[in-house]
Amino acid sequence: MKYELFIALRYLTSRKGHSFISVVSLFSVLGLMIGVATVIVVIGVLKGFEDAIKEKMLGAEPHIIIWAQGADAFPDYERVISEVEEVKGVVAASPAVVSQGLLQNEEGDRRIGVIVKGVDPSRENRVTNIERYLSGPLDFNPEMVEEARERYKGRFTIK
Repeated sequence: MKYELFIALRYLTSRKGHSFISVVSLFSVLGLMIGVATVIVVIGVLKGFEDAIKEKMLGAEPHIIIWAQGADAFPDYERVISEVEEVKGVVAASPAVVSQGLLQNEEGDRRIGVIVKGVDPSRENRVTNIERYLSGPLDFNPEMVEEARERYKGRFTIK
């Protein structure tokens, strides 16, 4: 018999008149097992949650953003995109226009600030995984604008 097993059995089995010590030892071992199992499960769940959050956050935005200097947009963004795509390690590049906006209902008593991002639908999916979070196509056509007007009629003014 191995030495470790001999010591474990010696302290976990009861002798005459010492059965209470075995019950306490059994509860201690079971409590320790449940505690360790709980820690392992919690760490696994948190790791999965962390991976999901990272995937959603990193997938919704590009890793690098190049802004135009000043308030104007890039007048020659195609040239900038071609230069960026030539850099070693760059997989794809896509232009975007980002601006602030204000939505308000027709009465004018409810307002909400928004950030509006205009993207090139044909290129954006190469840079981010935005299509995964959309239920319809990425390009905005007049029918979609009319559907939004009808859906939010009375809540916000869409021009």
